[in-house]
Amino acid sequence: MKNEFKLPRLRPLDLSREIYAPHRKLYGFALRVKNKPGVLFRITKVLAELRINILGFSASTLRPEAEEAVIVLLTDCGRIIKPCDKVLKDLRSLEGVIDAEGIEPNKFGALFDVVHFPLQVHGERGVIFCEPILRGMIEVMRRQIGPGMNAILWKAGYYGGAEVAKEFEERYKLKSPEDQFEMLKFKAVALGWFIITDISISKKPLKVVLKLFNPWECSLARERRKEPQSHFIRGILSGFSSYIFKREMLAVEKRCMAMGDSYCEFIVTAREEKAR
Repeated sequence: MKNEFKLPRLRPLDLSREIYAPHRKLYGFALRVKNKPGVLFRITKVLAELRINILGFSASTLRPEAEEAVIVLLTDCGRIIKPCDKVLKDLRSLEGVIDAEGIEPNKFGALFDVVHFPLQVHGERGVIFCEPILRGMIEVMRRQIGPGMNAILWKAGYYGGAEVAKEFEERYKLKSPEDQFEMLKFKAVALGWFIITDISISKKPLKVVLKLFNPWECSLARERRKEPQSHFIRGILSGFSSYIFKREMLAVEKRCMAMGDSYCEFIVTAREEKAR
């Protein structure tokens, strides 16, 4: 089975939940609202009429049966005369708004969403580490541990990949390898891991060939490397495949963007078989 993944036009998503503009009149609105159609429209209508520009928006992803949610709007109130506490009163009076609170910038002029904590993905805690932190962590450990660091990354990825496949099986009731890899395509993009542009699954002999674009490990490499760099992702694909095929599978990276290739290619085969 061969499956090419057609994506809409990709755009970066900034998750900083911060606005830094010390010379602007920044203000945040944290609102507890009912999960009903039209509530967000009424809120933004009030702000638009006051010429309050929304610079940032954050809200938890809801299940359809959820009764309420908390949303945070980071705004530029530079054009309004009305005091922000009066705006809060207007927002509290809206149908569907349970409560509204204000968020002031800190003394350095930065406005943060300090309401949503901890960060979660399907109820499990998540944290955000940007490239400088990830690069520092991996490079320091690689200097201290040596080449064995690659094996540690692979092993950590292996167990993580198996857990992802287990989650797909339990949450989405997915059983077939084709369905599991189909879900992985979407999950990987949503979480910023990588983009799977092509998947080929053959049963005899058992082999999975994946083409990946922009995996996070390759983006950490500032200079062109002589060897493939996606050790953690190799582990993810090995553990993921081992769980869904119910046998030990091993992913080998044949092409790597950190080496100058236009995409990363992984060949996943049963451990006793050699990837070609």
